[in-house]
Amino acid sequence: MPFSCSENPLYSESHKQSDESIDVPATMIDSLFGELEIDGGARVFMKIDEGSELRVLRGSLRTIRTYFPTLVIEIYPQNLSEVRKLLQILSYRSTHLFGEYYLFVHASRSHQVYTGASSESSFCM
Repeated sequence: MPFSCSENPLYSESHKQSDESIDVPATMIDSLFGELEIDGGARVFMKIDEGSELRVLRGSLRTIRTYFPTLVIEIYPQNLSEVRKLLQILSYRSTHLFGEYYLFVHASRSHQVYTGASSESSFCM
């Protein structure tokens, strides 16, 4: 799935370094996880940058529902309400870390994050 920064309505022209267009190949996280053989008990961590946070979350719903990853998301203020609403529906709890960074932990895993408990297998994206 090709992705262009210009598709992002929040993209600022000040980030642009030249008039050249660059196509960046992108893959939905759900497609990637569908191709990988990851242990169902694996701990998954996802860090999502601001600007495309809603697109990334929507493209990883199957992964989120299957693996309950711990999420650190940098969220544009205008997207905060929608991101929180989506993840709350999926039983996630949120904590403001600093600036525009938020931690989201699934209700079934919150005790593991705060007590430092971990499983033997993990997968980070």
